[in-house]
Amino acid sequence: MKTRIHISFWITAVVMLLSACHNPNTSDEGSISFSAINDNLSNKSHLVENILYPGSTFRVYADFNQSEGGIHPVFRGTEVGFTAEGSWKYDPIEYWMSNGSYDFRAVWPASADIVHTNSDGKSINVQNYSVVSDNAYDLMVAYVYRDITIKNDMSTVNMVFRHALAAVNVIVRKEADDPQQYTLKNTYFKNMYVAGNFIFSGNPATPEALSDCWNRTYFQTSACLTQEHNSIVNTSGNSPVYQFVIPQEINAASIAADQKAKLCYTLVINNNEVITEAEIPYIEWLPGKIYTYRVNLKASGADIEIVTSEWDKVDVTADDIIGSL
Repeated sequence: MKTRIHISFWITAVVMLLSACHNPNTSDEGSISFSAINDNLSNKSHLVENILYPGSTFRVYADFNQSEGGIHPVFRGTEVGFTAEGSWKYDPIEYWMSNGSYDFRAVWPASADIVHTNSDGKSINVQNYSVVSDNAYDLMVAYVYRDITIKNDMSTVNMVFRHALAAVNVIVRKEADDPQQYTLKNTYFKNMYVAGNFIFSGNPATPEALSDCWNRTYFQTSACLTQEHNSIVNTSGNSPVYQFVIPQEINAASIAADQKAKLCYTLVINNNEVITEAEIPYIEWLPGKIYTYRVNLKASGADIEIVTSEWDKVDVTADDIIGSL
């Protein structure tokens, strides 16, 4: 699907986890072990290349649901680290129990200091995450349910991490036949949700379901996600800069005109700064997706293409183009 909106220059302006639960009903089968992978990620990913590197850490939360109805806490934010030997380590060790089921949840990275203490195997409560913080980082979550009563499966628990965030990128280029010389000063967005709380419960398996976990708390009207460039605009465009964003609906019908989200960029033309503000058509930014806004400068103005891709994709095809401004 492809749409275009022509605009004028003059519009103003991111186990092998050993664990044990010491309990009178402890199984003799051994310790709980984990592995961890990135869902829809590979070594060519743009934002998080791989979580399997020495020093990579995540926190695990787990509940043991006893067959008789009680809930036994197993992990409560235990830090699990990947070692140079290629395994995930943690302490103290917990052991399998056989008379119930498990809920395992995890958040990456372990350095995330925003996970509330009331988090457990049923729900991870991330509070006040902000993409405009100096310490903004990729945020990934994982969930596994294991019923020992149905199948006595005490094998390694594979934590499949999924992105809780989306990402954006702005590319500014010019047509080969445009004689005008441009310097790109900066790009930025306006009127965006830039912070929120994330309640990871249930088993969200799709980007849409993960998006529903977010409760946005801060709507920023001033310039945000600003990137300074100060570079000459050429036919290939500026180097891509990927920025984390809170998954959100952009410019739903209920949004007032003065609160509409906008993509903005500043050009220097003949020593004069020209600020362009382009209202973004309705779109939903989903977790695990990159949204690239490609500004194509022309002698008569500009076209802006909107391209979406998975975080592990390098080549963008025509099918990835979902619209234009």
